[in-house]
Amino acid sequence: MPTDKMPTNANIDALYDRTVVDQSGNKIGEIGQVYLDDASGQPAWVTVKTGLFGRNETFVPFKGLETSSDQVRTPYTKDKVKDAPSVDPDGHLSEDETDELYRYYSDAFASDTKTTDKNVERGVAGGVAGQQAADSKKVTDTKSQTTVGQKLPVAEDGSVVRHEERLNVGKERVETGRVRIRKHVVHDTETVEVPVEREEVRVERTPINAEDAKNYNGTISGDTEEASVTLHEEQVNVNKETVPVEKINLKKDTVRDTETHTEELRKEQIDTDGVDGLKK
Repeated sequence: MPTDKMPTNANIDALYDRTVVDQSGNKIGEIGQVYLDDASGQPAWVTVKTGLFGRNETFVPFKGLETSSDQVRTPYTKDKVKDAPSVDPDGHLSEDETDELYRYYSDAFASDTKTTDKNVERGVAGGVAGQQAADSKKVTDTKSQTTVGQKLPVAEDGSVVRHEERLNVGKERVETGRVRIRKHVVHDTETVEVPVEREEVRVERTPINAEDAKNYNGTISGDTEEASVTLHEEQVNVNKETVPVEKINLKKDTVRDTETHTEELRKEQIDTDGVDGLKK
């Protein structure tokens, strides 16, 4: 089982893009940049990428961080980190910006004594160290911080580590709308033409020839003769019935679109002085 330990210069590289959690294990974001103390060259601050696609970066003291196999734990709450002063991670912290962060995270530095490079200039460190500090530009406060990539301290084996930003893009599923089906009754008027038939009486007179006359009685009777015919006609009967005419279902189709997002990424470049034929 891995044991939490304080990260050091030797494993700064392993910090990048690790998940940062608060003191209760709640995820805050991912490590963005590591800032070094200008005087000591030791890690002083880290930035935590938060928000959608990690567009926001919040500063957290390097002191107090604990690393495990895949996480970096900070001794602060998630809200404490997200509410930290808004400082632009432009590669270097000014003295005012550093002071503001020190005040905000004062509990992390309560036991620290803030020394300055003036002590080194006066020869307190003695020997070559004091002379080097005096020959360099006068740094008035060791709290000025530089990201890993600006005047990096060179390791004993003469190597430096180059870093660059890479764009990590994720997706999340969100609710965009809701569709419901409702039925309501509307009234229409429908006109239908129906053909109908009826019977009418028509009188036909047909002459009887001599041959056919033999079949009839030739006497004239005094009685009245009547003939009747029953007439018929068609009448329209109208009624209504309810019948199913259509079935409606709701189905979802997935449509693929392509969205373009543009972000500015930074990377470190290596410059060499005094080495001929070496590619930069």
